[in-house]
Amino acid sequence: MSRFILIAVLCVSSVVFAAAPKSGYANVNGVKMYYEISGSGPDLVLLHGGICTIEGCFGALIPSLAKNRRVIAFEFQAHGHTPDIDRKLSVDALVSDTLKAMDQLGVKKTDLLGYSMGAAVALELAVAHPERVNKLMLLSGAFSPDGVHPGMNDMSGITPELFKGTPWLASYEKAAPASEKNGVGFAKLINRIKEVDDSRAIDPEKIRALKSPVFVLIGDSDIITPEHAVKLFRLVGGGVAGDMVPMANSRLAILPATTHARLMERAPLIAQFVTEFLAAETR
Repeated sequence: MSRFILIAVLCVSSVVFAAAPKSGYANVNGVKMYYEISGSGPDLVLLHGGICTIEGCFGALIPSLAKNRRVIAFEFQAHGHTPDIDRKLSVDALVSDTLKAMDQLGVKKTDLLGYSMGAAVALELAVAHPERVNKLMLLSGAFSPDGVHPGMNDMSGITPELFKGTPWLASYEKAAPASEKNGVGFAKLINRIKEVDDSRAIDPEKIRALKSPVFVLIGDSDIITPEHAVKLFRLVGGGVAGDMVPMANSRLAILPATTHARLMERAPLIAQFVTEFLAAETR
């Protein structure tokens, strides 16, 4: 799943929240997992991409979503405010961390949105624990390695030096614990990202069995291929002739002139799509 962060994630937003979020830490599996809560209403959990932070991935998106939702955003092990621990970074570990953090915050069932590596975690969580998810939103996510453009899985050439002067490094340094600043923690994070399994795949039948409506969203120049996004959409009931039969509860969007790393810069459009999806009645 490290393929999801090969190009890193996005430019850091300069958005200032209208109201400061409530923040804290959930102690899960030995991880001091940072979270922020904004707004009120039904729960919506956000899971960021690799080499990113809450602000970096979702700073421009949260204000819109928090108008009608209690938006809970987590930062994964070694990312942002959350310190690293002596544990391999894996999708399974992040799923477990997320579930236990949800438990501590009293979130029994939630709408769930994941971007990039966060989409991998969100999909695995929904498949393994469908009772915890209402609606599922997968932004730049794939369920198997063949959904990624060839050559995008190789992380061997990714080094901390490549990120000097970039918004990704600036975002990390802004959020990181004091002991992890000045490049110390970021170098560890790059090595952690290389640990995440590239080759795992989810059985398509398990995805087909999902009861949750799913919103599949990618850029047209994403590292995820359009064909894979359509395949995923069909697995969750999409691709019907809606003028002849009832439309599916799931949705698909492919944003024009949009890459993987810059997808979240389309936050106003994504917020509109997500808000409409969450408000739609499930048929």
